Amino acid sequence: MFPETVRKIAEEVFRDVGSLVSVVTSGRLDKLEGYKVMEYDWNTGRNISRFYSPFTGNHIRKIRVKPGLRNLDKWAFYGLRTLKRVYLPDGLVTIGEACFRNSGLEQIGIPRSVRSIGMDALRGS
Repeated sequence: MFPETVRKIAEEVFRDVGSLVSVVTSGRLDKLEGYKVMEYDWNTGRNISRFYSPFTGNHIRKIRVKPGLRNLDKWAFYGLRTLKRVYLPDGLVTIGEACFRNSGLEQIGIPRSVRSIGMDALRGS
């Protein structure tokens, strides 16, 4: 669990920790962000997209987001194949583009407060 003083969790903060299986955010969290990188593959002559979340390379099964977070940014939980359950708080307004894309998500409750769900937010889940 994060202390109440944590306001932002940036991309790759917990990359490849490996033993992380559950995440509970603080009620003061404002921002949870992932990012996308375009790379050129010289072998194929094509651009390749790579996505990174704060939790890339971990075996997270459950995430509980406490009230206070209003926006889940793009790619925040992208590619977390072991992710099964997500608990989102009332008051959440936006679920960003590809937020849960290519995750193993089996259960999610989207609160009534959500006004916007980005493109491909749940694709491949």
